[in-house]
Amino acid sequence: MISFNKIIYIVSTVLLISLFSECRKVEDPNLKRENHTGGCTDPDSPLYKEHVDYEDQSCLYAFTYKYEITYYNLNNGTDWDNYWCITSQYYPADLILRIKPANDSAWIFESPVNEDQPHDQITEWIAPQAVKLYNTNYMFELIDEDGNSNWTCDTGSDLIYTGIFNPIENAENGVSTIKYKIGNDSLQLKIYYDLKQEY
Repeated sequence: MISFNKIIYIVSTVLLISLFSECRKVEDPNLKRENHTGGCTDPDSPLYKEHVDYEDQSCLYAFTYKYEITYYNLNNGTDWDNYWCITSQYYPADLILRIKPANDSAWIFESPVNEDQPHDQITEWIAPQAVKLYNTNYMFELIDEDGNSNWTCDTGSDLIYTGIFNPIENAENGVSTIKYKIGNDSLQLKIYYDLKQEY
């Protein structure tokens, strides 16, 4: 016959073994990080790191604050507006910049007109509101807004250049730089951003 003390001993031993087993199943977060590399695992962040072992909550995101056309050396390096019917010369364009996700119909940025912008000088627009950029394709259009001038032979707006780009793939140190070159024509678009936590 098993004594009462022995029963207590057996039950206590079984409980201790069971409790120890359950404790081992709870993963210590500090042990998880030991000898492993943490980082941002969200591809929409410019701080994304592909080869990390765990998410360390370091992700920040790109929110726009300024747009720039550094140069648009198109039309064989001349300025865009053609006044050939009057003076046989080209003159600086009145620039409009538009940007939107490639698969969307709505523009996330549509600039006011910057008038008389030479092709080889920087023109900038301040973002009217901060827009979060994603790791996806966007489309831009650079337009010469001619209006209804009586001094130009072309009284409509001209599409100077359009292109597809991924702002996160081109992001570094607070600026996404997109360059295009076709033959002797080239263009550079820059989108400046602040790194912020997700809203």
